[in-house]
Amino acid sequence: MSRADFTTVRVVGGLLPPDLLARILAGDRDLGGLTGTEYHLPAGESAREAANRAWPYLLGAWQAFRQQLAKLPDGDPAVGLTREKWLTVLFKELDYGRLQGTPTGGLQADDKSFPVSHLWGATPLHLLGWGVELDKRTKGVPGAAERAPQAMLQELLNRSDDYQWAVLS
Repeated sequence: MSRADFTTVRVVGGLLPPDLLARILAGDRDLGGLTGTEYHLPAGESAREAANRAWPYLLGAWQAFRQQLAKLPDGDPAVGLTREKWLTVLFKELDYGRLQGTPTGGLQADDKSFPVSHLWGATPLHLLGWGVELDKRTKGVPGAAERAPQAMLQELLNRSDDYQWAVLS
C-alpha cells in the first residue's frame, strides 16, 4: 500500500483507526485478531485457508447472479434476485447464517416505522436490489420509496438506542 493509498483510505471513512492503518503501512504483522482461533475456525485452519475455501463458492454465486441479472429488463430494481441470489448467499458464507426478515412494517423507533429488510441480532441490514440507488429515493421499492435508504437507516440509528450501526447494500 502506498502512502497515497493510505491517505485515500483515511479520507474515505473511520472504520479503521489511523494508528492501525499506519501500522499496516509500516508492515507490522503482529496486529492481533488474525488467527484461525480468533475467527472460531477448526483447529489448524488459518483465516487464509478459510478465505481460499470460500472464494470459489462466492465467485460462482456472483457469476450466476450476474448472468440472471443480465436477463432482467432495463429499469428492474432486481430486489428479490439481488437478495436471494447474491446478498443472502454472501452473508451466509460470512457466517451470518440465514438472515431473517423484519416483521411486517419493519423496525420501530419513537413510534415511527422504518422499512428495513432484515435484522441480525441488534444489527439492521437493509438489503436492496442491484438497480436501487442507496442515496436517492426509488419509487415503488419498499424501503427506498419514501426516502433515500441511507437517510432512512441514519434516522433509525439516530432515534434508537437499540441499534448502534447498520448495514446497507
